[in-house]
Amino acid sequence: MGTWRWVGLVVIAAAGLAAYAWYELTPPPTIDRPLTVSDARRLLEAQQYAAALGTAQQILQRRRDDPQVLMVAAEAATKLQRFDEALQYYGRIPDSAEQAAVARWAAGEIQFHLGHASAAVREIERSIALDPDLYYARERIISLYNTLGRRRETLPHLMYMLQTDRLQVEYLLFIGNLAKETANFEELQRYLRAQPDDPLPHLGLGRLAMERGQHAQAREHLERVVADLPQLVEGHAQLGLLYLKAYPQRLADWQAHLPTTAQAHPDVWYVRGRWLTPTHPAAAARCFAEAIRLDPNHLPAHQSLAQVLHQLGENEVAKDAGQRARRLQELNIALEQIYKARTYPPLLQQAAELTLDLGRLWETRGWCAYAAMLDPSLSWPREVLGRAQALLPASGPLPHTLPSHYLVARGDWAQRLPLPDTSLWNELATKREGPTAQPSDAAGESPPRFSDVTDASGIQFQFDNNTANQIDGRRIFETTGGGVGVLDYDRDGRPDVFLVQAGAY
Repeated sequence: MGTWRWVGLVVIAAAGLAAYAWYELTPPPTIDRPLTVSDARRLLEAQQYAAALGTAQQILQRRRDDPQVLMVAAEAATKLQRFDEALQYYGRIPDSAEQAAVARWAAGEIQFHLGHASAAVREIERSIALDPDLYYARERIISLYNTLGRRRETLPHLMYMLQTDRLQVEYLLFIGNLAKETANFEELQRYLRAQPDDPLPHLGLGRLAMERGQHAQAREHLERVVADLPQLVEGHAQLGLLYLKAYPQRLADWQAHLPTTAQAHPDVWYVRGRWLTPTHPAAAARCFAEAIRLDPNHLPAHQSLAQVLHQLGENEVAKDAGQRARRLQELNIALEQIYKARTYPPLLQQAAELTLDLGRLWETRGWCAYAAMLDPSLSWPREVLGRAQALLPASGPLPHTLPSHYLVARGDWAQRLPLPDTSLWNELATKREGPTAQPSDAAGESPPRFSDVTDASGIQFQFDNNTANQIDGRRIFETTGGGVGVLDYDRDGRPDVFLVQAGAY
């Protein structure tokens, strides 16, 4: 029996676990011949789940490790809400069996609906490793990674969906900006209620707390993730971003405890670059270049690289970095607008044009196909696709981003910059351990320092970007912020602050 037949059998068993009803436990029918897997499957398809399970159990007494019988037993047990039993049957199917990938996926679905986050991820990842074309597993891992704060790990799975024409606008929005937070607070809480000791949900909670400016809570969540899951690089990367923002004195310790696999994460190199910028701008530029090499669409790395390269006199490369940063920012703004107006053709065309300009042809193709599906009379999708066709490589697979659009691949400027080594990290750690050590720039002067005095000043303000007003597209002040005016309006010698709103807050 082929993989897709097994998918068809298991889909029903995995899709609605929470709504299953209890069925009366009845013995298997009496048959005057040895029972077969076909007997058990017919009972399963007839929704006689208890009889199907009993039949499968009888067959397993003489064919203990038959994968087909184990699949029927697992599905019947799932329908009867005997989830632990179902997981045991799925677990007995060896990886060498034809049904193994579907069995792992079905077990992952059970774990997901039970709220067991780490177990669900583990089973679904095993399923994809066994059968990369099992797109049901790809769908689930995208959902899990997004909820748990592991956004970058969705990239290969989103690419698979685009490459196999499983087009959904959500996938285009997800892949368009991998830095956008998609963690789901309610779902993360569900996981923790089910398994309070599971550290994985704390990654998503830490990212949400950091986004809200709740730095102490974010630190508590992320430090737990790093302590309990030291090989999860995303945890180290998010902790580094938090330390950079709120606890810079912790960066030396963070660097010292990074796993070797952290070298492959662009955010790790970005944090290093920001840390090095005041004292070692050339090494900082190399760190930003490494971040871009790993992710040619890393917006903050492009912005920071443009600034530090200007400082180093590399003005041409700095100009290129700044231009790509602006295009990436334009795309992010367009995607935010599309979240609110998913069927507005001018926005879809803007996304197609921007991804084409950025060398991200799979996304260009996706946006054109989505727009043409909504309105077949549109002419611009064909025109944009024609321009994209001219950029296709002569041979080999089409990557997410064309190599010709990799800033790091143009010229040898990055190789001429020093790559930070152990001695540099030790130097920085020593400086920060000293009681009077202060970071300094190349001229020997202390860089500017800022303090958050919002609470002390008595300012209480929260910007409302007018998202409650559902219209096609967004006005410019709804995406860029309202601004602030400061003047001594009442002429009492003290500045008065006027903060501008966009909505009805």
